[in-house]
Amino acid sequence: MSLPAEKVAQIACEELLKFHQTGAAVDEHLADQLLLPAALVSNQSEYQVAEVSTHLTTNAWVLEQFGLAKIKINADQKIVKVEPLSW
Repeated sequence: MSLPAEKVAQIACEELLKFHQTGAAVDEHLADQLLLPAALVSNQSEYQVAEVSTHLTTNAWVLEQFGLAKIKINADQKIVKVEPLSW
C-alpha cells in the first residue's frame, strides 16, 4: 500500500509535534543508540528520553553484561544515566 506524499508529510509532522511536546532531548529511536557512545567516553552521561522502550532496556542490559558501563534508567522521569567503567 502506498501513501500519497501529502499523507507521509502529515504523519511525519504529527510525530515531530508529538515528540516536541514531550520536552525530551532524545526520541525513543535514538535513545538506545546513544548508549554505546556514552559508555565509551570517560565521563558520566545523562539524557532524558521521550519514551523508555524495550530496545533501550535491552541495549542497556547488553552493555552492562560486557562490562562497559553501569546504566540506570528511571522509567518515571525517563532519565538515562550512563556511567562508564574504568578500564
